Amino acid sequence: MGTSIRNGVVSPQIWARKRKEKVIELLDYLQPARVEYAENIFAGEKYLTQTGEKTKDYSYIRLMISDGIGKQRKSARYNLDVDTLVALRRQCEPSVNYNRDFHYEEVKKNDRNGQVTNRKVTIHYSYYRTKNGKPLLDKDGNKQIAEYPWYVGINESIGTIDPKNPQKPNYHTNIQAFILLTSMEYQSMLDSACRYIDVFTMTFAPNLVREKRKMIEKERQEYLKKKEQKK
Repeated sequence: MGTSIRNGVVSPQIWARKRKEKVIELLDYLQPARVEYAENIFAGEKYLTQTGEKTKDYSYIRLMISDGIGKQRKSARYNLDVDTLVALRRQCEPSVNYNRDFHYEEVKKNDRNGQVTNRKVTIHYSYYRTKNGKPLLDKDGNKQIAEYPWYVGINESIGTIDPKNPQKPNYHTNIQAFILLTSMEYQSMLDSACRYIDVFTMTFAPNLVREKRKMIEKERQEYLKKKEQKK
């Protein structure tokens, strides 16, 4: 984990690895829940009970992959929520321990002011090196073990909505970035993220719960006071 200053702003970097011209990072964009939603700890999409009104307040960890240098450098990002990261950490264990293939994909779509952005993250694990879906063999006919068995890639497509056919946007930008990781690097990435999530929880949760209890007690006392006045 490291700290760097980018454009005068301290980077919220949780974890990073570099291989040649490729860089993968996890960046902190976690936010605590509002007091009324203290039990959730993390900010997120909520529905107000009384009116059904939807309120949006996001908390996530950003996965960023960059490739290249200078003007040729391209970057793609994907926002992972807390539950996804915790689940990925748990799901990767059978693959690492028993050499089982693993594949995960998630897609998020965002429409705003006539612009549509599609982002997809792909995570794949294969213990053996493959080509065109078939394992590569060494000179003795044995399957070749992959040095970097984990593939992490992001596909980012940006376009505009055609009013005549809103279901098929016109995409004008497509960015693809990926990196290969060792099993140790991939586990380190998820372990670092989950440790940070735990620290965040321990930092904000106690105060949120205390404030929620104070709020409930205050409302209770006001209710009892009004009830007493009506007698």
